[in-house]
Amino acid sequence: MQKSLHNPKYNTSNKVIFLLGPTGIGKSKFALEIAKLIPIEIINADSKQIYKFMNIGTSKPNNQDLKIVKHHLINLINPNEEFSLQEFLNRAKTTINKIADNNKFPVVVGGTNQYITALIEGWNPPVVKANKELRNKYQDLINKNGSEFLFQQLQAIDPETAIKIHPNNHRRLIRALEIIETTGTKISTSIRKVKPEYNFIAIALTTSRPILYSLIDKRVDLMLKNGLEQEVKTLLKKGYLKNNPGMNSIGYGEIIDYLEKKISYEKAIQLIKYRTHKLVRQQYTWLNARKFNISFIDINNNPIKIFEKIFMNFINSKN
Repeated sequence: MQKSLHNPKYNTSNKVIFLLGPTGIGKSKFALEIAKLIPIEIINADSKQIYKFMNIGTSKPNNQDLKIVKHHLINLINPNEEFSLQEFLNRAKTTINKIADNNKFPVVVGGTNQYITALIEGWNPPVVKANKELRNKYQDLINKNGSEFLFQQLQAIDPETAIKIHPNNHRRLIRALEIIETTGTKISTSIRKVKPEYNFIAIALTTSRPILYSLIDKRVDLMLKNGLEQEVKTLLKKGYLKNNPGMNSIGYGEIIDYLEKKISYEKAIQLIKYRTHKLVRQQYTWLNARKFNISFIDINNNPIKIFEKIFMNFINSKN
């Protein structure tokens, strides 16, 4: 049994732990292991877990997990509602301070590359009002040419921003191009950055690609076994649509296409796995290109023991 490092004398002020890593590697489970060692509360930095009614396809923590550790920033809005980067930053910063004031360590688990980067680097995003005309224009381009076409446009204009967005995330692709066209400048150069507010450690779980792909495929199979298809049917019955902000997550669109008889069930499963593998490759590209320090921990090499050492160095440092 792992020795507890709980200590009421820890100074939690301005100290944040970021737990990163590709989809399917077990970040949420590892965070629960951390909770056995030190007093923590978890802040979700996955842009899909903020949506209500979407539990299975987003691998949201279950009721038992929520009883073990308090989780924040999940189940905030309905799948057809927008949630901006600025709103995430406002909520995350407020929550970080509340957790620290409660003598616990905030553990930010993600997730969404843009959320993590913005929080660590102290982004102050430009305030750009929604432009319905531009959004309709870009949505029409997606409908005619596919989301990859729009993603390639963003890559050509602002590759630094493109690396933080998945090609299937229609909402964020459209929003990025909307901001660029409205302001006339690249997002990566228009975002003002302030000095980061926190002392932090960033830890990324990792493993070999074949092992990770196997974990992903097993997770997809488990999602289907646990009722992903029924979850999608329930969302559709509630009136939510495939192009809603929350519904363009991998897994939901493919099941909708199957239900609409556009593809077979087997093809839907194949696409979910393939697109998740592709997402993982993009996430690793971002992890390797980041401008802040990350400690990589192999999940097959006694990861919690390595975390202990990193944490103790962090807590004993003078920063």
